[in-house]
Amino acid sequence: AMASAAALLSWSAVAAPPDISGTWLPVESLSTPWPDPLPLTDSARARYAAFDPDRDEPASFCMPLGTPRNTTSGTSALEVLQASDRVYFVFQPNLLNAETRRVYLGQPLPAADPDRLPTWLGMSSGKWEGQTLAVETIEMEPQAILNGNGLTHSGGLKVRERWHLARDPERGRLLVNDLVLEDADTFSSPVR
Repeated sequence: AMASAAALLSWSAVAAPPDISGTWLPVESLSTPWPDPLPLTDSARARYAAFDPDRDEPASFCMPLGTPRNTTSGTSALEVLQASDRVYFVFQPNLLNAETRRVYLGQPLPAADPDRLPTWLGMSSGKWEGQTLAVETIEMEPQAILNGNGLTHSGGLKVRERWHLARDPERGRLLVNDLVLEDADTFSSPVR
């Protein structure tokens, strides 16, 4: 499920980026579900219908969840480590198979290169836009499914994220990730 929240904290536009470091636990009740129906292309609909969890679920074979599923699965903690030139997202930090995604700040994404192999977490670039960390991720492994129901993507998937802090009256500080998925081979329009 994609996350969103109301009641954002307000900061001055000239303030330093917020510190989003820490260990964050998922709050399923505050997550926004995937759109229903999903705007799937015909080929994506056929791939979705052919999904066999016994054969096609990468997590069953100890493979990473991949991006963006690692941020939307809502089952495990997320540790964020923040430096001046990058932000590290450590998924499942208490397990031996923890996944670490690096978001390089202030560096544009490289041009497509057919000789560069995709990875399960992709290549991420980010920048601070006021109090929001805007991240773009490309070159994700097509074997990594987008949800537990077998939604696949092409190698052309682009994930856009906007990470920001919010405050919930009952839970306190929240780290919110607003996602947009773009993949012309999978979606007839961006998924928000």
